[in-house]
Amino acid sequence: MGGIKAQSDHGLECYTGVETIGPGMASLSGQINRREYFRVQDTVALQFEAVSGKFSEGDPLSLLPDDFQSLHELQKLAREARQLIRQIGDQNRLLADYLRLQESRFDLLTRAFISSAPALEHMPRREVTLSEGGIEFQDPRGLLPEQTILMRLMLFPDQHTLAVFGRVVHVESGNPPGSFTLGVEFLRMTDSDQQILARHALHLQSEARRERGSAL
Repeated sequence: MGGIKAQSDHGLECYTGVETIGPGMASLSGQINRREYFRVQDTVALQFEAVSGKFSEGDPLSLLPDDFQSLHELQKLAREARQLIRQIGDQNRLLADYLRLQESRFDLLTRAFISSAPALEHMPRREVTLSEGGIEFQDPRGLLPEQTILMRLMLFPDQHTLAVFGRVVHVESGNPPGSFTLGVEFLRMTDSDQQILARHALHLQSEARRERGSAL
């Protein structure tokens, strides 16, 4: 992916991608990019709906279907277990190796759970521009600026799930005609979800660098 080289808050090199994103994302960047975020082109599973009033103030996960909530909690437990396994490995390598085998088994069960839940397996995939601060995508529905939406996302290939409210910051005519480009700022995203997005963006940046290097 082309872009302008920059330095992130973490001292890591990143590409803002302004050259390849176009005027829509440049508008979004000016509003949500309070600090330098990694912004990447990606394909994600994404569903959303407009919400208002008291529904936009609570826990977004509680408003989503049970299968999505269950998957999200399974993944949260897996991340917490992974941290504990690393700590155990410093003291007992054999036990840590055994727990890693159990972790692999848990991952397989999680993937089986996704396959058995049609609402998860068939979430529509979209081409998006993604960062820790927001997302831009196309949709046939033209929402209003400042409207609040509830989003459920799945990131690939690890199938991490995110549940988050967003605020529409710009709406533009899309391509093809009849569609709209929506720029959305994430609202009250948890630290753990931001860390997932940051690691995901770093991974995609690394993959893009390797692809550019192999093409030389």
